Amino acid sequence: MTEGEALEVLEAAVAAYDNGRGVWPTMAVGSGFTMCNSSRRMMERRADVVRLLMWEIGKTLKDAEKEFDRTVAYIADTVDALKELDRVSSRFTIAEGIIGQIRRAPLGVTLCMGPYNYPLNESLTTLIPALIMGNTTVLKPPRHGVLLFSPCSKRSATLSRREWSIHFSAWGRTVAPPLMRSGKVDALAFIGTSTAANALLKEHPKPNRLRVVLGLEAKNPAIVLPDADLTRQSLNALPAACHSTASAARP
Repeated sequence: MTEGEALEVLEAAVAAYDNGRGVWPTMAVGSGFTMCNSSRRMMERRADVVRLLMWEIGKTLKDAEKEFDRTVAYIADTVDALKELDRVSSRFTIAEGIIGQIRRAPLGVTLCMGPYNYPLNESLTTLIPALIMGNTTVLKPPRHGVLLFSPCSKRSATLSRREWSIHFSAWGRTVAPPLMRSGKVDALAFIGTSTAANALLKEHPKPNRLRVVLGLEAKNPAIVLPDADLTRQSLNALPAACHSTASAARP
């Protein structure tokens, strides 16, 4: 994808948001639940996504299945959390003699970016909350971890219509900076390194207006104490070096 094509994707998201008057930002919460609660539909493509995770990222079958199942559970939990938020928001609040309601409101066009080591889970943990709150989104997959979105994108085709919400952008450093430089990104949801995040933030012409949700670094060290059984712990440390140390933690 070229820079011009990426900007066309962004323009589609801007048009879909329409200053908060678009179809998706003004959609009733119940309708949004129906569109976003894709957990059951995603399960139908579990085998395809797991296979693509193994092929492209080099994950083991067990790790790929665990990432997929955790992502599906996260989507369901996010929908449940918004249901509870909507119930609370429907009540009137009285403070200092003033009666009012506190309601959710979208931020605008959101650029969602996740890392390659967990391309499905961490990309969707930026996308789903942004989406379910009424924002239109541009999802930029990581450089490694693109193929697995093809089965998911088929399931989200109804959300990808121009007047609705999800717009996919290609990967690469030539794509994200122009999107930020345009000034039309209202919120950035990013999981990755602080270096990459700082570089992106510097590109935005109005950084004080930009809303930012960051999950940075997340380096998990493997600490071996002097009195440890090195023979036993080496069997734990070596597999952990090949994937997430936290997910391989053992007693």
